[in-house]
Amino acid sequence: NYKVGTVSMMTVSPEFIPADSSHELRVIARLVEEKRFFIKPLRLEENDLLPDFRLLDSQPCAVMEVFGMMNDPDYRQHAAD
Repeated sequence: NYKVGTVSMMTVSPEFIPADSSHELRVIARLVEEKRFFIKPLRLEENDLLPDFRLLDSQPCAVMEVFGMMNDPDYRQHAAD
């Protein structure tokens, strides 16, 4: 017997890559389509400062940040910071 205490859901791509937004889902689809090698770091805490993607097939390793809500003033300020 199992007892479930907490259940949470996460948005993922068809390849089960986690995504924080629909904008990231589009980026994931394009990276997969182009057969790029990348990782999607997971944010374990809200204040973790991690890139949205790390491209492993570029020299040096590149980072990508998806700025999907630039029409939101708070988000825009956070992105600028």
